[in-house]
Amino acid sequence: MTQASYVGEAIIINKDKIGSTMSAKELFDWIDSLAQDIDFEYHGKSGSICPFSRSDISLCYNGEEVTVHSVEAAMREPFLDGHSLEELAEELRL
Repeated sequence: MTQASYVGEAIIINKDKIGSTMSAKELFDWIDSLAQDIDFEYHGKSGSICPFSRSDISLCYNGEEVTVHSVEAAMREPFLDGHSLEELAEELRL
């Protein structure tokens, strides 16, 4: 699991930040970059965000999966024990 930051169009993987968190805006930008799948942990359970395209994003958590059709919808979908990425971004362990 890695954390990323962005410089122009390039994505930089910050391996020294493994196990850290990021803001909702940073997470939105990472999903929107379509650069890679994003693995995370929340309350001891694994999850992932798989942005196949900006209109086909798979959200998985604790063995359940939901597909959404925009990055905005991915951020607002309450798939994390009734909460959204927007609400819990800073609590996710990346």
